[in-house]
Amino acid sequence: MTNINFNGTKVVTGLNTRLSYVHLLEPAAPLGGGKEKYSASVIIPKSDTKTIEQIEAAIQNAINSHLEKFGGKMPNMNAIKTPLRDGDTERDDEAYRDSYFLNAKLKEVCLKAFNKIIEPNKAFRAKLQNNIRHAISQLNEEQATKLDRELDRLQILLINQTPYSKDYDKITGEFNKVQQQRDELQLTLDRQNEVVQKNVNLQNFIDTNSKQLNEFDEHLVRQLIKKITIQETYCEVEFQNGDSIKINL
Repeated sequence: MTNINFNGTKVVTGLNTRLSYVHLLEPAAPLGGGKEKYSASVIIPKSDTKTIEQIEAAIQNAINSHLEKFGGKMPNMNAIKTPLRDGDTERDDEAYRDSYFLNAKLKEVCLKAFNKIIEPNKAFRAKLQNNIRHAISQLNEEQATKLDRELDRLQILLINQTPYSKDYDKITGEFNKVQQQRDELQLTLDRQNEVVQKNVNLQNFIDTNSKQLNEFDEHLVRQLIKKITIQETYCEVEFQNGDSIKINL
């Protein structure tokens, strides 16, 4: 491993990094058959020595911070399987030639993400409850009721006017203006209610699952997870409500 001054576990890859065999929206079985999985391969050309060195250092840093898993001692790096794989020796595929690659098994990532928020996680639960309180506080139902009453008042005035009366056009203009305000407010209320519902959905999921999940549920993924960002040593799982957690690969 090349010694470089890099202390983190997050690496921004070079411009020539590619994703291959991407199955993020729909699961797919591997070549040769097998169980369908959400997955992707991150392919880094061997010529991108800066990225490769940083990934190797990130792996080393991750091991250093979890030495208890190796009996408190630095393991033999040649004897353990790391996320960084050699495309020339492990893949008979032109896409992997002269490259290293990392695999992300997103089905496992999703399960780990769900289980991470099910387990005692006071900080995440407190943030979720705060999200719900804040979203509800932003709802301006009182203003909506006020505008509805004004629309009713103007509509009654219009009914009592003829199209040729001197105040008809003025009242019509006021009615259209208030109606536009009400429509714009409704769009805002709809967005705010959606925010509330996304947080409530996640809260309900946590409340109804006291035990760790063992089976992948595609419906839950579509309902609760917005996107998964693949990094070199971890995946960042963003839930529909905007909160996110990191899952080590």
